[in-house]
Amino acid sequence: MTKTDSGWLIIGKGAHEAAFRIDEPGPHQGLWVLSYLPARLLTREQAVAGVALAEMIIGGFDRPTGEFEGENAEMHAEVLGLSLVDVMCKLALRDPETRREAQRRCDSQRGVRRHPGHDGYGVNR
Repeated sequence: MTKTDSGWLIIGKGAHEAAFRIDEPGPHQGLWVLSYLPARLLTREQAVAGVALAEMIIGGFDRPTGEFEGENAEMHAEVLGLSLVDVMCKLALRDPETRREAQRRCDSQRGVRRHPGHDGYGVNR
């Protein structure tokens, strides 16, 4: 699933998502940060699962059938402590070309209702 795993950096081969290990001395040394979950500190297992999950989701949408391994993806999402829908939304919202449509679909999946004219990013249309 992952292309590069150097012990301090894990890079996906097609999803352009990565995880890196924090090596500065301090309380967070040895923990990991995932590109699409930058505010969370993760274990190495979670970082590997997060990069692999991004590969599954984004790689699946690149297939002609647009499918991916749902059951395996659910297990990776559980390792992160998130639902598969949450991870899919986080990844979709990172793409500027699909952000508005992704926001609408993610809100629909989560049952969120936004004020008309508000795009979810603090910007009124």
